[in-house]
Amino acid sequence: MNKILIIFIFNLIICNICLYSQDISKKSFTTRVINENFNEKTDVFEIMTDMDNYFIIDNGDYLLSRNNEKTEYAIIAQEIECSNFILETSIRIGPSKNNNASLGIILKAQENGNGAIIFEINRKNQYRIKKYSDKKYEVLSGDKKNNGWIKNSIINEGDKKNIIEIRSEKNLYEIYINQNYITSFFIDDFNKGYSGIIITPLTKARIDYFYLNTDENKYANLNPNLEYQSNLKINNLNAVIIEKNDSLKLFKKNNLQLSNKLDSVNKKIINIDNDLKKVSSLNKEITNLNKLLKKSQEQNLKAENENIELTNQILSKSNKIKEKDKLINKLDKNIELVESQLNKEKTKLQKLKEKNSKDRNTQKEKIKKLELDISNLKAKNNSYKKEKANLLDKISRLEKKYNNTSSKLSQAQKKLIKLQEVQEKHDAVTKQLSNNNSMLVSELEKREKTIKNEKEKNNQLNLENLDLKKLFVMKDFEVNGVNIDTEKIKETKIVRYSPQTTFINTEKKTIYSVQVGVYLNKIDNQSFIFPEQIWSEKTKKGTYIYLSGKFNTLDEAIKHQKTLYMSGLKECFIVLINN
Repeated sequence: MNKILIIFIFNLIICNICLYSQDISKKSFTTRVINENFNEKTDVFEIMTDMDNYFIIDNGDYLLSRNNEKTEYAIIAQEIECSNFILETSIRIGPSKNNNASLGIILKAQENGNGAIIFEINRKNQYRIKKYSDKKYEVLSGDKKNNGWIKNSIINEGDKKNIIEIRSEKNLYEIYINQNYITSFFIDDFNKGYSGIIITPLTKARIDYFYLNTDENKYANLNPNLEYQSNLKINNLNAVIIEKNDSLKLFKKNNLQLSNKLDSVNKKIINIDNDLKKVSSLNKEITNLNKLLKKSQEQNLKAENENIELTNQILSKSNKIKEKDKLINKLDKNIELVESQLNKEKTKLQKLKEKNSKDRNTQKEKIKKLELDISNLKAKNNSYKKEKANLLDKISRLEKKYNNTSSKLSQAQKKLIKLQEVQEKHDAVTKQLSNNNSMLVSELEKREKTIKNEKEKNNQLNLENLDLKKLFVMKDFEVNGVNIDTEKIKETKIVRYSPQTTFINTEKKTIYSVQVGVYLNKIDNQSFIFPEQIWSEKTKKGTYIYLSGKFNTLDEAIKHQKTLYMSGLKECFIVLINN
């Protein structure tokens, strides 16, 4: 009986689905509650840039990059709760490391986060329908073998755009992809809820637009892009401020640690500088030793040259002494010969005296002549003896000089040996200092790299501190009642100012200008680019809006805005001012 009842209910549901299929008309869904073209930053979808998520506005698309490898991530649009609606969007899933990457449209998400319907597509032209309830998923399409995925050739595969339209009325849902009907289903678990997007791990995707229309009158006067819950934003800002305060404390702690490390590194650098000074002093000492060694070598070379010259002189004098010795020997022989002749003459004289006593006069003359000859020979002999004595004296002096030169040569050789020993020690010290210098240079390079890395970390922390300061400025705007969403700098677009902003248009015609900033206090025009074209107006809330130029045509304003953009004002935009 139970089986028959279940089959009857299932057939009844199928029949209802068949009856309702392609039966939801778009005519009654005229109230647009979400109109997101992603041309500028709004609060409809959150902007995130952290380790796990990179969600930004990029070239008119909502760029999604989920970097977490394990979990998916859901993004709920601004708090617009609908029962009956038509949701239109265009999505494109890019290549990524996840071969099973998919992107889902969240329907009727419950406020407590414990219920939603999800329609997903992937890059393999497949779709799937799931229900989230009691903290778990239930697949409603396909079979378990394919994990609920159903292939359909209407869905573009790969990195191609798919236009999706989902109609919901009285818990009946119709799915259209690329303007073709795909399927219908009925789920009465959730009567109303919120819309959003869900992205799988390691997935990249782009969303061109996201429109949500409803037939409920309570949203008839809603501006889908400007009216948000200010309390929710303030709470979110407070949470971010608390988080940034924690980051600031951590930054200060890290900064203190970095300062201590930097002091330690500076001390090491001072020690290295002292070592380098010692190295410089030793290098100077080495230079002096080299100069001394060079001077000693020059002196040694000079002494060697003098020794060679003295040796040559000694050899020359020795040869002269030998010649003199030969001459003395010859003179000695001559003296002996003269003495022998003298003796012979004496003998002859004696004989003559004995033989010829009569011829005394003749003999006396001969005797005088012989005596004169003897006297001359004695004089010559004395002269030869004096020359011999002089030669002996010269030989003695030469021998003394030779002995002195030999002594000097011996001392020079001893100095040379000492200098060679000093040179060897100098070479060893130089080698050791060179090795120490190389080690010090290597250590200094490592310290410089460490200092550079620490400075980069410090700069990064300073950037985070700057972001925190910007966040405090945003908080001050909120406290002072300044509407951040309408007065903050946006991307290029044409807007009309709200009634709270009044401009004095003295030209009595519609003009265009380029807004360059909003400030709490007056700013000097010279602070801007093209100061001669800067003009400002004070709002009722006390802020000052600064604009550049006044133009009669939109083309002129666009041209001026491009000039400002190329000059560095990346977030300036065009405004239209009516008379």
